[in-house]
Amino acid sequence: MADNNKNPSLDDSLDELLRELNAGPESPVSTTATSTASPTTPAPTNNALYKLSSFPTEMSCTEAFNELVACYSVGGQMRHIYRYGGISYCHDPWKKLKFCLRMKTSVTTSPEDEAKKVALYYMEKLAQQKKQGGSSEDIWKVRTVPIKNPFQGGNNEE
Repeated sequence: MADNNKNPSLDDSLDELLRELNAGPESPVSTTATSTASPTTPAPTNNALYKLSSFPTEMSCTEAFNELVACYSVGGQMRHIYRYGGISYCHDPWKKLKFCLRMKTSVTTSPEDEAKKVALYYMEKLAQQKKQGGSSEDIWKVRTVPIKNPFQGGNNEE
């Protein structure tokens, strides 16, 4: 009864998003090139910035509900007006809550598929954020080695 390829399209989506997220600004990955890739395309290497294991595999519906309430609160709306110049209609918190409730009420989803879908949700959210407004990663390089004694003023590169 156990089928190792329960949802190959989900695995393909995860691989495609990982390739897109790991592509640097100097080598963008187009969606047409990744959609025609064979299913035997190797996964990103170990030095890739984003890996499937770096995304959460669990989601709390209570937390999603709290984020929605905070978005609609006076403070959340004032923060959005200050930052973006207008009110927020809280589309992202609504999408997260609906996704979470669908995942928690589905009886046909196995725990492994649920974990992959949650990771895919967070990957898509990160990809959308990177496409919309950029991030500090466009300017700064991600540190792979932690700084030793950052407040001592010494050179860390040893």
